[in-house]
Amino acid sequence: MDGIIEPLSDTKIHRGNMLSKSYNTAYLPVFLSLILIASLAGKAIGQEAFNPKGHYQLTTNVLGFEEPVQFDLEVTPIEHGYAANVTSDIAPDISRTVPVEVTGRELHYETATPNGTLSIAISVEQDNSVKGTWNLGLFLRGTLAGRKLAEESSDS
Repeated sequence: MDGIIEPLSDTKIHRGNMLSKSYNTAYLPVFLSLILIASLAGKAIGQEAFNPKGHYQLTTNVLGFEEPVQFDLEVTPIEHGYAANVTSDIAPDISRTVPVEVTGRELHYETATPNGTLSIAISVEQDNSVKGTWNLGLFLRGTLAGRKLAEESSDS
C-alpha cells in the first residue's frame, strides 16, 4: 500500500456537511468585523477624550547644569487646533507661542530660536504624567519628565 492514502475508517464526508461548512464560513468576515467593532468600542468607552489645553511642568538634565532644568509649557486652544508657549528660566529667549501638533495624547512643539530649532515631543498618560524628548540646535538634547497640572476651576 505504498503511495496510496486511504481515508480514516471513522471519517465520513457527506455532501450536506460540505455545503453547510462553506455556508458557515460566509459568516466569518461578518463575525470578525463585529468582534473588531466591539473591541474598539470598548476602548473608546474606557478612555475619555484627551484635552491638551493646560499647563505642563517638565524637567530635564542639561549638560553643564548641576540641577534639573524646568520647562513650562502652556497649551491653549486656537481656531483650528492648539498653540503652545514654552518658557524656562535658563533660556528666556525661547518663549514663543506657536501652533502645536496634537495626535492622540502626543504633542509636538517646534520653534526657531537664536540657538537653533527647539523641538519638544511629549506623550501624556491617563494619569497626566508626561514623558518626552527635546532638541535645541544640533547638539543639545535630552529627555523630559513631568506632569500636566490640573486646570483650575473658573467657579471661584
